[in-house]
Amino acid sequence: MFVTECPECQAKFRVTDGQLRLANGRVRCGNCLSIFDAENGRTDRTPTTATEQPQQTSTGAQFAQLDAEPIVLERFNSQPESPFKTALMILILLLCAVLGALQYLWFERARLNAHPSLRPFYIIACSQINCDLSAKEGLTLLTIEQTLVREHPRYSNGVSVVSNSRITVTDSGIYNLQWSGQFDNSNSQDDDVRVWIKVNGTNLTGSTGYVSIPQKHGASNGHIIVGWNYFLSLTANDYVELWWETDSTTVTIQSYAAGTNYPSTASLIATMQFVSNTL
Repeated sequence: MFVTECPECQAKFRVTDGQLRLANGRVRCGNCLSIFDAENGRTDRTPTTATEQPQQTSTGAQFAQLDAEPIVLERFNSQPESPFKTALMILILLLCAVLGALQYLWFERARLNAHPSLRPFYIIACSQINCDLSAKEGLTLLTIEQTLVREHPRYSNGVSVVSNSRITVTDSGIYNLQWSGQFDNSNSQDDDVRVWIKVNGTNLTGSTGYVSIPQKHGASNGHIIVGWNYFLSLTANDYVELWWETDSTTVTIQSYAAGTNYPSTASLIATMQFVSNTL
């Protein structure tokens, strides 16, 4: 045991060897709370035993002036943190964050792909890794119950439906494609739908239209009829297809049965009309 003095407030305390080993010689002053090295502040060492009291000599007189406030020891790591370990932990955290972001972008690609600012990046990425951007909705969910083709008074057999979905033209010219669809939504929130056309199996640039299908209200599903037209410059034997996708499986194109006072509702109607033979 020995006496140490705080360099800040000059308060003196008894310190045991066990206390020094516990904190590598660092102690906290019980008077001003500053931390200092007890060995540097040492004033004298007085050997004692468990049953022996210090003798009231010059050293005892020194003990009589000790402050009554107890010593508080401060534990600390004497070895500084390795810069390599710190950098490794930061790198692991950054890697986890990047992997989490990539996982989100992958599993939500069908929905995020609908955003105009993100779609070009998804197109480039999927062209490299061969991923599917479709929400798995489209022609596979449609059943054509009836096909009605009317001949043009001057051009017979000018338009036909091939393979149940391909609106095919016989002659080159300008055509007006008009369509309308009866959309149904059983979800409790509005959901988006995208409709576009393909010419000869290739997406037509600028043809996509965005529609928000209203949510379910009470016991009734949300529903809306949507439609617009396209003026198309086609050559002989070109074909056109209507495509659509949605981010929610609750959105469908539905036909409705007739009621007491009104007729039935068709799910989808498409009309292709010849306009001019000048391209």
